[in-house]
Amino acid sequence: MNSINTKKRKDFVSIKDAAIIFDLAVATMRKYKNLGLIQVAKKNNNQDLFNLKDLQERKKIILQKKIEGFTLRQISKIINQEKIKIILLKNRVVKVP
Repeated sequence: MNSINTKKRKDFVSIKDAAIIFDLAVATMRKYKNLGLIQVAKKNNNQDLFNLKDLQERKKIILQKKIEGFTLRQISKIINQEKIKIILLKNRVVKVP
């Protein structure tokens, strides 16, 4: 079984490690990235790295919305709308109900 090295705490993981977290193929994770379901946090030597906490939160949302019957595209829109609300609230641009 594949697992992420837990001896050394990682804040950022590769797409391969992200696939392990989601229990999906790397190709599927690339599709998730292209749909905006997961987001690259930074690059290291031309390698995409993902924030571990962000991935864990997104996984919860994606799984819940899939259970509720949403498509991946719909879930992506939901995630991105929530992200915009959070940014606006942090910058105190607008009050969101």
